[in-house]
Parts: sequence; structure tokens; C-alpha cells
Amino acid sequence: MLTNTAMPNQNQLRNTITKAYRMDENACLERLIAQATLPADQVAAIRETAIKLVGETRAYKKKQSKLDALLHQYDLSTEEGIALMCLAEALLRIPDNSTMDKFISDKLSTVEWKNHLSRQNPLFINAATYSLLITGKIYAPVINQEKTYLTSLQRAISKIGATVIRPVMLQMMKAIGGQFVMGETIDAALQRAVKQEQMGYRFSYDMLGEAARTDEDAKKYYASYVEAIDAIGKSATQTTPAENPGISVKLSALSPRYEYTHRESVMQELPPMLLALAQQAKKYNIGFTVDAEEADRLDLSLDIFEKVFSDPSLQGWEGFGLAVQAYQKRASFVIDWLADLARKHQKRIMVRLVKGAYWDAEIKVSQQYGFSGYPVFTRKNSTDVSYLACAKKLLSQPDCFYPQFGTHNAYSAAAIMAMAGTTPFEFQCLHGMGRPLYDQIVDKAQFNKSCRIYAPVGTHKDLLGYLVRRLLENGANSSFVNALADDDTPAEKIVYDPVARIAALSDKPHPRIPLPRDIYGAWLNSTGIDLSDETVLNATRDQMLKSISEKISAGPIINGQTAYNGEAQPVKSPADHDKIVGYVSKATEENVEQALSAASNATKSWGNLPVEERASIMERAAEIFQDEMPALAALLSLEAGKCIPDCLSEVRETIDYCRYYAYRAREDLKPVALPGPTGEYNELTLHPRGVVACISPWNFPLAIFSGQVIAALVAGNTVLAKPAEQTPLIAYRAVQILQQAGVPADALQLLIGQGRVVGAKIVADERV
Repeated sequence: MLTNTAMPNQNQLRNTITKAYRMDENACLERLIAQATLPADQVAAIRETAIKLVGETRAYKKKQSKLDALLHQYDLSTEEGIALMCLAEALLRIPDNSTMDKFISDKLSTVEWKNHLSRQNPLFINAATYSLLITGKIYAPVINQEKTYLTSLQRAISKIGATVIRPVMLQMMKAIGGQFVMGETIDAALQRAVKQEQMGYRFSYDMLGEAARTDEDAKKYYASYVEAIDAIGKSATQTTPAENPGISVKLSALSPRYEYTHRESVMQELPPMLLALAQQAKKYNIGFTVDAEEADRLDLSLDIFEKVFSDPSLQGWEGFGLAVQAYQKRASFVIDWLADLARKHQKRIMVRLVKGAYWDAEIKVSQQYGFSGYPVFTRKNSTDVSYLACAKKLLSQPDCFYPQFGTHNAYSAAAIMAMAGTTPFEFQCLHGMGRPLYDQIVDKAQFNKSCRIYAPVGTHKDLLGYLVRRLLENGANSSFVNALADDDTPAEKIVYDPVARIAALSDKPHPRIPLPRDIYGAWLNSTGIDLSDETVLNATRDQMLKSISEKISAGPIINGQTAYNGEAQPVKSPADHDKIVGYVSKATEENVEQALSAASNATKSWGNLPVEERASIMERAAEIFQDEMPALAALLSLEAGKCIPDCLSEVRETIDYCRYYAYRAREDLKPVALPGPTGEYNELTLHPRGVVACISPWNFPLAIFSGQVIAALVAGNTVLAKPAEQTPLIAYRAVQILQQAGVPADALQLLIGQGRVVGAKIVADERV
């Protein structure tokens, strides 16, 4: 029976999860270090066990399969390993022989296979390397096109060799794929699993395929889950989900719009589908786990999980589970929330604790979108600390959880066994990885612990995303799997307490991974808006709606004043022609002449302004664009018909133009002393050209419009800006912001109008 202990309610816990999304890494780790720290004598015992595991694993690996040896020889720290990875993930998807040959040529003929030849290698490795070396030579392009006997022979060998080698390469790539995929069909995978089940392993099957892009994709993936659950269920013979085989499901495979911005529609469509699958799994009493995905989907995943888990039809069944990624700063808070959910419904949750497979993507996405921080830890050891803290929390609440620990790290495995005592749990490992370690752990004569193999099922065309993640894990320099395979590295060096290592650091974030705002070093990255954060999303939506509550009235801006000529014309949204975004007046020939005169007269005053002052104005403009981002995005969406994420990206691009050109002006427009004869002083200085016409298209009505204007202005030129006829309102607002930042009224003129009136006149004018 579950116990109701005093804990924050579900809403408070969810708010904590949201706030922890990009929390300060130092603060997060201080808390986790306190949770993960173990007594010194227990740490010593864990280390001793881990060293033993490493030693026996290495001894086992000496008897490893030839394919294992090949993958270790060509890991992803080598160009050759990368070439093989590219071949493995793509070759089997190429439909014609000609393209196959070109692809093999590209990957095999450009790397140095001979570097992997060594007397210390097993015969198989050297034989395989010679094969790759010869293949590369055969496929190598003939540089000398002259018809000599030698080049003719090389062409002949190349032609014959391609025919012979292509099938061999295909078989080799299939073998590499088979190392990580259990079977092309669920029936084949179940049949292949029998032998390992007899050794004591259990299985959780994963139907290969990345996120659905269309409704048709989603229907196909859903059907594959239904078929797989039936097949797995019919093979299940035990009385509990923990003892039976199970299945993992990706929510992104069930919906092409599995994003927080589509929460309302996703919450209507996806929970009924997931519930039907869960009910089917309950009928067979097998495990059913919702896989972890990218960090920006976590909140949505928790909403869906709670709704399905709470359904009365699943009462009494403890096979429903969720994967939790320890590399996310929110992981321990998610476990608190799950514990509260379990107590509320009086049933345990299967929790698969993993370290995480999207680390590089999470870092790059946060940098690309200019978020305030990272959802993941920036050091591998920090993830290990989080993993141990989360493991301890799961094991301490056996009334709430059936813990499942996915790890290939000997120290993590030894620590879990030490912390668990008699608490029921299981390990999990990936098919194709970890067997040398886990054969010891499941052995009744040694540790006698349960281990479930996560087994992907699918055809080679669906292998891409999964295979790349697995090969990255195998080949990463920081990977325990990679270090374990290196016999030259002493076991004592790769087995250590990550808690002590991180605790000893005064500044815990990785010094070579700056915050997203600092990735450019010399200037700030623009700040994005995270639409997967509910608080941010709601605030942004309110700001956008407020900004469009009044229609914009725009016109040419001459010397800082808007010229309203005649009757203003309505500007209609291209997405809804009944929606009027604002009104615009167009420039007359008189306006154009006034703008030309003003810009010409201002060339000296603006051009003589010190570069530092012009650059500072652009940086002030960047700050205003940043503050106005929601309003500008709303206007872009309405006037140009762009989707919201693209609008936000365009505003950010505009901000980046301001800062980048300010930086470049300071660097490039400084006087440069030139070498010369003694007694002479020669200096190179750059000067403005005068009046510059900037004419922009409609597809990037803010970024392209502003970018060329900013570049011309910061270089000291005065500007006549003519926007596209379809998007005058956003250009009008951009000019207002630049002038608000300090660009003089006479240095920047906006000419809204038709090309034959405005464009033709300014292009033909000798002053431009």
C-alpha cells in the first residue's frame, strides 16, 4: 500500500519543473551533490566492485565478435570511423548502383585506412583494413585523364572492382546495422531474443522510426505499435510486467505536431491513442514505457503521461512507465512529481532512468535559438552525479517506483547495486552494447541482477537517427564505453566517483561551452523566446495580442516625419484577405526628391561622426529590437504571413545584424598604419561612399530590409530605404526603431511606394 507523505501538490511540483528548465548549473549541482554523496566506505566498496567489473569486461572483450572489434578499431574519434558511420546509415537506402558507387567512392577513397594497420591488431582487423584500403584505391578517381596504359588499367580495375565490391560493402553495412538492431520485424526480434532470455535477460522492444512528419507517418507508426504489442503479448508468459517483455513508444511518432505550441490539439488527439495502446499492453500484462525525447517536449510528455496514467481503465496495472533523462537539470524534480502522481493513484510507476542521447543537439539548439541557458549539464561527470542522485531517490521510494537503470558505466552499475540493497530493480542496456558488462551482472554465480535489453526493431531505412546516436555514444572520447575498450587505460583511471570530481570544481559549467548569449565572444548573441516554456509562451502571446490591438498607420518617413499623402491604402494579411493589418500612404515624386536632398546634405555630418558613436547607435537599436520582439513578430506574421517561430528568428537575425556590423565597423574602419620608407608615415583609412539606396524583397521584410540599411549606416553612409510593396508596415517600424536608437532623421529616409515611382528615380539619380 502506498503511503501519503507530506509533499508539495502536483501544481507546485510542475511549477518547480518548469522553473528548473534552464536553472543555473552551479546551483543545480550543489543540490545534487548533497543528494548523491555516499559514505566514504561505501564509495570505496563501489570502486572496488567497478574495477572488478572493468577487468572482467576487458577479459571478455578479448573474446569479442569480429564486428565488435571492427567497431572499436574504427570509432568516431577517427575520420575512418566517421566514413564507416556515413556508409552504414545511408548506403542501404540508396536505390541505384551508380549512386552507391559514387557514395562508396566519396567515403572510402578520401581517408587514410593504412593508419589502422598494425602488427598488434588481430588478423581480422588487418584483413578488413586491407580490404577497405584496396577498395578506396579502386574507387579513387583517376586524376590524370591522359590515355596511358597505367590510367587505362586503373579505370578497368575500378570498373571491375566496383561490381565485385559493392555487394560486399552492402553486406558489411548490414552487419553493422544488425549490431544495433534486433530484427527487421517484431517476430524476427522475438525469435532472436530467445537465446538471451535463457541467459536471464529480459527485453523492451522499440519500433524504429523518428518523429512523424505527416498524419500518414503517425498512422503507420501507430499500426506498428499495435502489431508489436500483440506479438510481444502473445510471447509473454510471466505474471508481472516487470518479468515480461515490454515495449517502448515515442510520442513524437504518434503526432506530426507534437510541440508545446500545439498543446491544445495534441492533448485532444494523442492521449486517446496512447491510452488505447496502454490498455492493449495491460491486457497482456507487459511493460509499456513512454520514451524520453528532446527537452522542449518534456512538459507536454508529462501532461500526456498524467492524463493516461490517471485513467480508471488502467487501475491495478503497474506496467505503465516513463523514461527520465539524468542529463536534464529537471530530472530529480520530475521524479518528485512522478512520486506524487504514484501516491495519488495508489500504484507504482516503471521509471527508466537513462543519462540521455540528445546532448549535442540540446546544446546546439539552445545556442541557435539564443536561450538563457541549457536544459542539460555541460559536463559528462555532472550528468553522472545527477544520475546517482536520481537513482538514490528512485530506490528510496519502492512504494512509488519500479526502477529501471539504463547505463553502460561500471561505476554507475556498482553504485546502484550498493544503494539498492534488497529493493527490487532492474538494469537496462542497449542491444549491441554492454553485453560484456551485463553478462557478469545477470550471472547467478556473480551478481544475479535482472537486466533488460532495449532492442530496436525495424528496417534499414528507419535506422538513421538511432544508429547515429548509438555510434556517437560508442565513439565519443568522453564515453565510458570507449574508455573501457582501451586496454592501455588502467581500470583505476576510468573508475572514479563523479560526485567527488564535480564537488572539487569551484565553477562547475564546462569552460569551453559558454552560455548561448556568449557564443560569439566579441558581441552578444540575440536572445530568443522559448515557446516550450508555458510561462514564457503565455507572456509572449499576451504581448503579441496587445501589440496588434490597434491598426498601424504608416507612410514615407522624410527627415523624421511621416508623410501622409492622399487616401491611405489598407494592408491586408496574405493569410486572411479579410483581415486589415494597417494602412499605408505611398511616396510621391516630391517625397523622393525631398529624401534625396536630405540624404545628400547629411553625408558629411553623419560620415564624420566617429565610428564608435555610429556603432553604439546600432547596439542601442539591437536592444530596442530585442525589447520589441513579440510586437515585431506579431506584425511580421500578420503582414508577411510567416509562422511565429520564423518571425522570432527573423527579429533575432535583425538584432544580430546590428551587433555584428557594429563590431565589424569598430574592427575594419580603424585607420591602419602602412609600412614605408624611413621618415614617411602612410596610413590607410576607409571613408563612406555617400548616399546608398537599399531596396529589399518581401520574403525577409525585417531582416533583409534592416541588414543592408544597418551596414550602410554604420559605415557612415546616408540611406534611402525602399521596402517591398507587400510589406511596408514592418519596414516603417524598423526605421522608427533605428531613429529612436539615435540615427539622425536626415541620415535615414524611408520611401514606401511602387518601384516605377520610387525605385526607378533613386536608382537613376547621380547622387545615389
